[in-house]
Amino acid sequence: MFLNDAHGNIIAAIENAYEHRRAVKADSVAKIGLGITNTGHLGPGKDDKETGVYSFNTQVAGVCYDGDGKIIAVFTDVMEVATPNYDGEHMPHLTGFPGQSYNADENHDEKVDTVLEQTDDTFLAEIEAWATKREREDTYKLNSGTWTDEMDLFEEFFAGKTTEEISAWYAAACFDLNGRSLHGTSDGQKQELDSISGVAMSLREPHGDILGAIEKAWAVAKDMNITVGQ
Repeated sequence: MFLNDAHGNIIAAIENAYEHRRAVKADSVAKIGLGITNTGHLGPGKDDKETGVYSFNTQVAGVCYDGDGKIIAVFTDVMEVATPNYDGEHMPHLTGFPGQSYNADENHDEKVDTVLEQTDDTFLAEIEAWATKREREDTYKLNSGTWTDEMDLFEEFFAGKTTEEISAWYAAACFDLNGRSLHGTSDGQKQELDSISGVAMSLREPHGDILGAIEKAWAVAKDMNITVGQ
């Protein structure tokens, strides 16, 4: 295996993880898990030349667990990449592989401006410029703030729960069609949802199976014996 070549820069990933490290509030960590899921999105719709708009998402969740399997901390991010005819100004794009072409909306006015021809150089440059939803910071806005703001709320909400409890909560309190949280029916549910009221983010839909990444993290979790200093 190579640690840094065209097939994968593992060293850079480790360095990036260190740069984005977070403090963990716990006496010990019994397990850690890394879950990755991929979803494809057909649409939304077509451009003004009747060419489809498509995107894919890769969701990553790193999770720490206590001895009872309860989540101590979870850190989630998503890489969303769309065809260049998507009109979002800060959306990462993939024109195709070298030798392919695709319609592009370069000034983001919902109209095709040109057809991009992918070369070796543009292919590599396009991928190099990709940024995750967290890395897009204030440019990725949702109803109640940025994508990062809403994801942080969910991560706080998940702390103290097991993965099974989170999956059960999702089944009972989230809308089947788009994965968004409902208002709850009982007083307990309403109080529990106060912390994430107003969020627009969906936890499981074609734009991102975040819940699936969290479930997978638990499924592949490794035993640890980490004592956290105060």
